[in-house]
Amino acid sequence: MARQTAVTKTIAAVRCMAPPGDQTTNIGLSRATECNVRSPAPVPRVTSVTVARCPGGPGECEAPQYQVPPLRADHERLIGPTAHPSRSTASSPHQIERSTTVPDMVIGSHSPHSVSRCKAPVTTRLLGRSRLMTSVVWSTHSVELRSNSVIKRFRPESRGACEREWRALTLLAAYAPGLAPVPQSVDCAAEDPVVVMSRVPGEPLRGVPLGDRQLKALAAAASELYAAVPAEVLAEVPVRPGQQHQLITRIHAWVPQVRPRVSDEVGEAMDRGLAWLARSGMERTSRPDVPMVFGPGDGNLANYLWDGTRVHVVDFEDSGLSDRAFELAEITEHVASWVGSPLDAGAFLDLFDLTATERARLPECRRLLALVWLFLLSFENAHPPRNPPGTAERQAARLSTLLA
Repeated sequence: MARQTAVTKTIAAVRCMAPPGDQTTNIGLSRATECNVRSPAPVPRVTSVTVARCPGGPGECEAPQYQVPPLRADHERLIGPTAHPSRSTASSPHQIERSTTVPDMVIGSHSPHSVSRCKAPVTTRLLGRSRLMTSVVWSTHSVELRSNSVIKRFRPESRGACEREWRALTLLAAYAPGLAPVPQSVDCAAEDPVVVMSRVPGEPLRGVPLGDRQLKALAAAASELYAAVPAEVLAEVPVRPGQQHQLITRIHAWVPQVRPRVSDEVGEAMDRGLAWLARSGMERTSRPDVPMVFGPGDGNLANYLWDGTRVHVVDFEDSGLSDRAFELAEITEHVASWVGSPLDAGAFLDLFDLTATERARLPECRRLLALVWLFLLSFENAHPPRNPPGTAERQAARLSTLLA
């Protein structure tokens, strides 16, 4: 198939409430650059999605951008990890600040994927029919909840997260309708990049006992998400942030800063984890020899919402090309899966029909992510602490069990 300059592969069309002649919007999935989505329309109605390639850079993929009204001044535009409707605040271990300095971290309901220094007061405020919920520490975004929509605003340096969120929402609207929020509008070129999406029903699965129905629904949602994007479209999706080599690089940077300050129990587990990592071969592997899938990039169970019948998924700012073993390890090793009501990891993983290579890779991914979490939980400096006393020691025991 000959490649065209602007659009090389049409899946369907995004139809908006726009003036005549402006009925289609292209969403770029180039590895080199993402297209801004523009339209003079108010709030668009997404019925399907067009995928475009922008081989020449942003200049060859310009389109009018959805304009989302800014928050009023009295909204106090605070930046912090925030809540989607019906879910607790959450972020993840992969967008960790690119620095060898240990950040001031509050782990709590967060994951090691979205770390940036940002301190703001915790605020939950009712604003007419809207509710702006923000929180402290290392998030890439804030969220405003309205009656029928959610406005997710990103920090200026987090435009990539905005683009990944929009890409995921448009792809899932086309290939797995009902699984995730419906994309409504986007402006990734704004001073504060913004995505507007529908609200989805359900209660977060974090911190609650999961019965057989919820566990099977969680596995079904994850399986649907992983398999949603067709192979020819998935080939145009960039690799998600925070894959194994990025995490290994961060671990090596953390060692001289964190290792001297931890307890003997935690230090011994770190040493065993580092020894395993050195002989595991994970640093030498370019790409795992397993099937590629579309991964959400965040294993926090707060991102999985149970509506009584099925599970919906939210929060895709770290999404992209991945593999099932890594994404499943994200879920089982996330602190949200064992602080409070623990996820039955064995029963959960048994619900997936993995290939032999995926099954061989899964324990390695679990060990790597458990080691990452041990470091993250070891340099918590929050006052008061976000996690119960001894959380790092409990993580050390978890890692030791996985290494046994």
